[in-house]
Amino acid sequence: MFTVDDIKDLTQSHIAKLVKDEHECDKNIISYNVNKLKSDSWWADSVEVLVLDLTCGGDYSGCAVHRANYELMEEFFVGSVSYVYELHGSYGYYGIMIEIDPFLSALNGDDGGDEVALELWDILCGLENYPVINEEYLSSVEERLIEEAWIDQREEFQDTLDEKNLIPSAEEVYVQFYENDRPWIEEGCLVSFHFDKMLELAKEMSELGYTECRCCNETIIDQAYCDECHENRCFESNDDCVKRYPELESK
Repeated sequence: MFTVDDIKDLTQSHIAKLVKDEHECDKNIISYNVNKLKSDSWWADSVEVLVLDLTCGGDYSGCAVHRANYELMEEFFVGSVSYVYELHGSYGYYGIMIEIDPFLSALNGDDGGDEVALELWDILCGLENYPVINEEYLSSVEERLIEEAWIDQREEFQDTLDEKNLIPSAEEVYVQFYENDRPWIEEGCLVSFHFDKMLELAKEMSELGYTECRCCNETIIDQAYCDECHENRCFESNDDCVKRYPELESK
């Protein structure tokens, strides 16, 4: 028999009071003021909810762990059961909460409780011991956040390389710089790139003889053509290449 005391024993979540708006609950999304939700005050028609702290974040809080946990909970439980809701607030705040009374009813239902509720309870208990619901999914979220951030900032870094007449492309510098590492994901899921060090690497790559293949423009080192163009001798029939280097035209 599950009780409220079992809920209160969960240390990675906290119980709050919320004025319930039936219209918003029907949409499985609750918009709220964060301070109001965390207050200990009671309001008329309020309900007790369990806010899952390890699913909460925003523009200035939370990390990839919180984001991954939130996305998994949203995918598998929001909309599937009536007592799990998304939370949204100012400054990009997001999270997951559970309405306690119907959750307990589902846990204590006939035939040993509802299967979905028991699965959710297992997840909550698991988060008491380890903050990540699924490591594989967390890795995919980290990769996505890094990729999205790089796409947003790649052009600006490329402009810097062009201004300094450095041959390697932004993408080539990025791949080599983070070959055995990855950018750091900070609070708010902001990705921090070491652009100053990447610029130094680009200078070193240029000094080592990085240049462009005369045929396909691929970056190469100390040779006129990349291996593929050299092997296929495609530069002999490449119109663009012949226009730039007339001496290459087949006799």
